[in-house]
Amino acid sequence: MRQARHTAITLAGLLTLALVTNCSVPDAPEHNGPLSSPIVVGTVNDAPGFDTGTINQSGFDIDVMKSIGTGLNAKTVSTIIDYANRESGLLDGSLKLVIATYSITPERNKLGIDFAGPYMVSPQALLVRANDNRFTHKAALKDKSVCTVAGSTGSKTPIPGANMATQVQTTQDCLNLLARGDTDAVFSDSLILYGYVNSNPTKYQVALPGVFGELQYTGIGLTGGHHAACTRLNQLLTAFLDNQWTQAFRNNFPLAVQKYSGADTSTGDYKSLFKPTPQDMQRLSCKL
Repeated sequence: MRQARHTAITLAGLLTLALVTNCSVPDAPEHNGPLSSPIVVGTVNDAPGFDTGTINQSGFDIDVMKSIGTGLNAKTVSTIIDYANRESGLLDGSLKLVIATYSITPERNKLGIDFAGPYMVSPQALLVRANDNRFTHKAALKDKSVCTVAGSTGSKTPIPGANMATQVQTTQDCLNLLARGDTDAVFSDSLILYGYVNSNPTKYQVALPGVFGELQYTGIGLTGGHHAACTRLNQLLTAFLDNQWTQAFRNNFPLAVQKYSGADTSTGDYKSLFKPTPQDMQRLSCKL
């Protein structure tokens, strides 16, 4: 009887030790991992609403970056990159995270890029000149020049009948071509385009949102193999979605708030359209 009791106590002690050990693992910082301070974050500076500026950057992506830094009690250092350099910057170790209108895609997962999030959902759309009213239906794109940014999901999205040969380094490069009449439209995430219209309301308009391409789920990029870090980022993004997302969206995308106020019941309001659900996070994040 005494031997059985001794065995039970021993097993209970081992179980307690195992539980304590297992609980302590997630709290141990990963040496030089993606969340170790300082966190070098790849950002862009030509996406009004998401991120603009070179010294005093502002926008939704910057709000996310600051929230992550605060939640981790870590210093975040923004490094401005081109869209085409998001993967290479993570894979060569020069960046720890990318928060740069970065869509979660299986193709990027195959390259070794994992994602936390998403923290935004956006259909794709066309940006055209404000006085150009041709683009009201799919067929209007036949033989028209459409500019995209190299390395973006837009550059890999076919638009039937359109000339998609023009690919440049930044969205602003596309807008320069559009302003000169050297392209007919710019194709990108609709929220990026609404940001440009908000900055230039008399020059541009958004056309055919959601007609071409797929919904884009914007997340935080990091290299695969850092599951604990990715899970921690998801916890911080969940808190951001619960407590800060609405005000950050209203601050940074006033035109989209106005456009999708909920008055049109067929489209819904901006929260139902652009705010991710917990199911989106479960389905798309921390796969590597």
